Amino acid sequence: MFYIQRDDKGLIAHVASQPFEQATEIVESATPEIELWQSRHAGMRSLAEQDLSMVRVQEDIIEALLSKAAFSITDLPSVAQEKLYSRMAARRALSDSVEPQGDDDSLLP
Repeated sequence: MFYIQRDDKGLIAHVASQPFEQATEIVESATPEIELWQSRHAGMRSLAEQDLSMVRVQEDIIEALLSKAAFSITDLPSVAQEKLYSRMAARRALSDSVEPQGDDDSLLP
């Protein structure tokens, strides 16, 4: 059973196997439209997960370049500096509060 929410244009906005408040339709079995939405949604979820892992890679690259004095953080726009400082502080606080077992960074974003 599928619970469906549609947007203003009548297109599927969300599909779930459990009831949810915004559901406006219930369908007994998967339709081609539901399968297409699920396929696209899975692709978007995969991209979002990849984006999160790329953020960590980018942070590591920036830290490496800073440590080698390849550039200065002040070379970046002030908004970028603020975000990096905030992120570095959050990671430092997290690493101070959690004692990792080895080199596993799976707890860090």
